[in-house]
Amino acid sequence: SNINMNKLQPKTGVFSIKEIQKHKLDLYAVYATNQPYYLKKHHIKYHLFSPANYGLDFYGDMLFTSQHEVNKHFNRTVHFMDASKKGWKYAMTHIDETIKVIQQKYNAQHYSRDELLYQAHAYQKLVTKSYTFNKQKIETTTVIFKLLDKIQTNIHYNDFVLNRFVATKSERDFLQTHTIRCISTTNWAPFNLLKNGHVIGLGIDYWDIVADKLHINNSCNKVNSFSKLLNAIKSKKADLTVSTSETPEREKYAIFSKSYVTFPIVVATKRGSGFTPDINAIKNKTFALVKNHTATKLLLEKVPNLHYIQTNTLEEALNLVDSSKVYATVEILPVLAYAINKKYFNTLVISGKTALEFPVKFMIRKDYK
Repeated sequence: SNINMNKLQPKTGVFSIKEIQKHKLDLYAVYATNQPYYLKKHHIKYHLFSPANYGLDFYGDMLFTSQHEVNKHFNRTVHFMDASKKGWKYAMTHIDETIKVIQQKYNAQHYSRDELLYQAHAYQKLVTKSYTFNKQKIETTTVIFKLLDKIQTNIHYNDFVLNRFVATKSERDFLQTHTIRCISTTNWAPFNLLKNGHVIGLGIDYWDIVADKLHINNSCNKVNSFSKLLNAIKSKKADLTVSTSETPEREKYAIFSKSYVTFPIVVATKRGSGFTPDINAIKNKTFALVKNHTATKLLLEKVPNLHYIQTNTLEEALNLVDSSKVYATVEILPVLAYAINKKYFNTLVISGKTALEFPVKFMIRKDYK
């Protein structure tokens, strides 16, 4: 309706059923989680207007702290946030128990059980299931407040909403001002492989989780060999790769995350070659090892006298084993299992496990710690 704002007569005061019953007020600002309860209780018909239905979908009650507390006591801040979420989750799933606790210990306003039950159901509709902020909603709120001339400066989401994984302002500033250039090969399935022109796989999935939780702007380029990948990190043409592990040579120009998964390094041979109980006991046999692969480097450190030739890809190594030009190849378990099941199911087999384990990690250019 077209309402003449000049004819509105604002009145200050507390919520009053008596004034509403006497028709002294036509419009009332109410707290939606409890005050409509009293209107229903007194059989007062009403229509509730929610700003969210008119494009003003703002947040209401929020847990907040000072920047000083975050700077000086980051872990305490995170623990308090976690405890608050845990309390809300418990309260929303144990309503009867929570009402009893409120009435026994905290009911200074003398709410009845029916009043508290009404509030609980109202909160269930308003509180998000994940107890997290919606980034788009925060950004939309910022735009509206700027249009209303309530704020003049930009408010960045990462400055406004606490991220449990980003402790300092310098870290937040870095993430806001940098696009992290991921790089990956496409021939190390199931950790990275090509599908419809895009790199997919376990390693990419883990990276997507990290990028989402840290709100990282990122891109991911593909190369056809691991040697080219390492050179890109070394020359800082790329910032990060998702599925590898450290070696002394790589530690000169890169740093590594904690491992997100660990698998054994295993041996693949032709069917009928027998079980391989100890790689050190294999004499006068030639291995095909993929150049610069972590499994190769770890194996040669453990068995320096191994007789081997190098290939550029795992597929080349498996083809040599398949054609009996070499005895075996080695690689991390899921990668060998995936490759054999896809192409060499009838001719090759995983015949043994080395004493080596491969902790799969992110590798990052050294100056981006």
